[in-house]
Amino acid sequence: MVNDHDGRPAEVVARRRRPEWQLVPSSIWQTLGLSGQSVQAHYTPRFKILLAIVCVASVAWVSNYLTNVLPTIQEHADKVCKYNDSQLTYNAKMLFVYFLWFAMARISLFLPCIAVRVALVQSRTHGFCRTYCVHLVIRDGPLYIFVVGSMLFWFHLVQSPSCEERNPQLYQTLKLYAMYSCMVSVLCLLLAYWHNKLLIEAAQEVESYGEDRSAPPGTIDTLETRSFDASIFGDEEGKLYPAECAICLCTWEADDVIKVTHCQHAFHTECIGHWLQSARTCALCRQDLTKPSRSASVVRPSSPSAQSIGAREEVV
Repeated sequence: MVNDHDGRPAEVVARRRRPEWQLVPSSIWQTLGLSGQSVQAHYTPRFKILLAIVCVASVAWVSNYLTNVLPTIQEHADKVCKYNDSQLTYNAKMLFVYFLWFAMARISLFLPCIAVRVALVQSRTHGFCRTYCVHLVIRDGPLYIFVVGSMLFWFHLVQSPSCEERNPQLYQTLKLYAMYSCMVSVLCLLLAYWHNKLLIEAAQEVESYGEDRSAPPGTIDTLETRSFDASIFGDEEGKLYPAECAICLCTWEADDVIKVTHCQHAFHTECIGHWLQSARTCALCRQDLTKPSRSASVVRPSSPSAQSIGAREEVV
């Protein structure tokens, strides 16, 4: 391990130089089955500017609701302002609840321990139901509900001209509130889209630091080497191996050097060699080729050709 001029390991020094809030705790890496490397989402200056704008707009929107909209609603509680038997004041309160849900969910995604887990949840590895629930409750669901709620609140307000006639003060307050909500929702939509993109990039970086899945050097040498023999290679019934390589799908030729795995699957030496550079399992059955051979327990198909081959080997 390389040490710095103070005698401390370089890895330790590098970790100390990184901001603490950007580091992913080692317990999270152990849960994810990764190597314990530190990975951070790279927030660009433009993203930080957009984040600041959204924060200022959101704080102003919340302040407007608490100091202007809510008192006005309470003041005119006895004057009902309806759209299709649904009170607009109730919709205004629910819109505020939707925003709080979105704000808490989005803030949690800036915490590395939560962001990494959410970013790594994918349907192909964690199942459709789990992925859907995570996206609905934390990542995208709260935002979409807030955006759609803002648009519907504005639409319902426009479709309520009688409300303006009966209670103009409440109507004007809700109208400004609806316009402000639509503007904030669009800003939040831009921020969330950009933030999700950065989280995906960080997740890809996390996966790149994961455990090396390639086979150890020399694994290919442990596999059985065979020359092409028409009596055991072919698609006819009773042949031990198929007529082509399972990776490149090319038929065997007389000068081919063939590797047979412990699980009795045949490949070109070049094909299985390239495969083992990124995986340590058989390309067909996914049996780990780095584990001790289980060829002794493998029962080969009984056939006349196989029996004749065994007889020739015994004679030799």
